[in-house]
Amino acid sequence: SYNKKLLEYGPVFKRELYQDPNDKLHPISFSIPKELIVNDVPEKKQSFGTVIPSFMHQHTYEKTYIFENEEDYLNDYKKSLFGLTFRKGGWDCLRHYEILASGCLPYFWGLQECPPHTLKWLPKSLLLDTIRLPHVETKTLSIDEEKFNFSLYGDLLLASIQYTKEKLTTEFMAKYVLDTIKKTY
Repeated sequence: SYNKKLLEYGPVFKRELYQDPNDKLHPISFSIPKELIVNDVPEKKQSFGTVIPSFMHQHTYEKTYIFENEEDYLNDYKKSLFGLTFRKGGWDCLRHYEILASGCLPYFWGLQECPPHTLKWLPKSLLLDTIRLPHVETKTLSIDEEKFNFSLYGDLLLASIQYTKEKLTTEFMAKYVLDTIKKTY
């Protein structure tokens, strides 16, 4: 929800956009600085990242929040095939972008329920292909290494890294906002 009176003053940008955009109401999302995006596919040493997101009132996975600094947190995703993520308080959160920037594929539970104008720039179809990969065991957060299609995984990962560099940077989002404002005035 937003204050509709704001539309009188110029364009409004909304992350959780549940209606069709128009000439005054525009989607926006989080983004990531380009210097945090990997250039090459990192070596993979584990199936899933250590952090298992949970709601603040759920203490089940608190023990997975073990990192004391950003570098160690991002390095954990770099060495992981997948980073578990899902909608918590809202659809958009920096965790999705951190996973992608680290050269890891987000395993995004429930993404198929996301409204079309929310997470507008996240590569939803690519991430939906990711959660359809066979031989991924979400109950144990593991893969069947003998049956898992590493080649298809690699193709999805390379496409996600390239997409992240092109569409998920802070520079891209700033240009989008400025271009949208320029069209209004």
